[in-house]
Amino acid sequence: MAPSITQTISEQAVAELIASMRVPRAQALVLLAMAQYDYRRPEDDLVEILRRLPRLEDKRSTADAVTQLIHAGLLVRLRSGALEEVRLADARAQPLLTAELGRVAPTAPPVVHGTTVLGTPRGGDVYGTFLSLVGNAQREILLWIASASSYRAVLPLLVQRAEAGVKVKVLLADVEAVESVRGAVSTGLARETIADWKAAFRGRPNAQVRLYPKGEDFVFSGSTCIDGKVLRIVVYDWRRQRGMDGEFVEFVNPVGLELNVFEVYRARFEHAWRRANRLSGLVNALRWLWRFDAEIVLGAFLVYAYYRSDFWTADPKNKDLVVGVVGSAGYLLVSRVGIALARIVRKRLGHED
Repeated sequence: MAPSITQTISEQAVAELIASMRVPRAQALVLLAMAQYDYRRPEDDLVEILRRLPRLEDKRSTADAVTQLIHAGLLVRLRSGALEEVRLADARAQPLLTAELGRVAPTAPPVVHGTTVLGTPRGGDVYGTFLSLVGNAQREILLWIASASSYRAVLPLLVQRAEAGVKVKVLLADVEAVESVRGAVSTGLARETIADWKAAFRGRPNAQVRLYPKGEDFVFSGSTCIDGKVLRIVVYDWRRQRGMDGEFVEFVNPVGLELNVFEVYRARFEHAWRRANRLSGLVNALRWLWRFDAEIVLGAFLVYAYYRSDFWTADPKNKDLVVGVVGSAGYLLVSRVGIALARIVRKRLGHED
């Protein structure tokens, strides 16, 4: 939303500038806007910007005001690179204008977006200030990480904030996603950290962790948003680098504003969050079933053959043959399922790494 000059410039200021500079009302409004917001744009662009302000909505009258101010020397055209910009004449060319605008037109306060390049997380205060942000969260923490093995120090802080009523949502990559991006060497550590984080959040309704099954969701891993006010994003090539190799950029929402980068992050986070909830169980089930692909395909084929009546017309012994093969395949499938379940139970009981 464009700033309104009626919010900071009174009718008295407009009247005083009209009287002192002997300019029409539209020109006075243009001069006040140029002084307050320091516009420096090509003429056509400038007119469109000025038209967003109250009492300058009419394109023709605003364009005429700009043209007349240029002819009067109160606005000047100056070349900046490949562009010709229109801006206020400086004090040397128009000392009276500068003095009058300085008297009646307050300078607009700068809009501070608080964008800071923090540097690499390998050194400095990047991780320490991150822990401080998490420890002081009041409403919500959205944390998006890969395997979480390098985030152990933040886990007790997340639990503490959840117990204090802060909503904590953590996206972690599941083991297969870690393997697809980081390689098989990282899967053991991924399993361990996933188990640790799930155990820490168990029984705490304000703290949730979900596993995303797709490698493409690594795109924002290492990033976090605190209370919708502070956003830290790590900039790196997620396909070829780890977050520790990137650089952190911090964004701070100004009071009363919502920066677009916050909207982008939240939208991507919520999309991955919903997808993790919807797909992780299905994907893992399909991956589990895929281990038995040979038996499933064989069993499906034999069942199909069993119910085809013309299959038996050639030789009545085919029925006994099919029954025997189906039984063998079924026995093999049940055996493998039993072994897999036994391994899961042993892992849960801590008898197997």
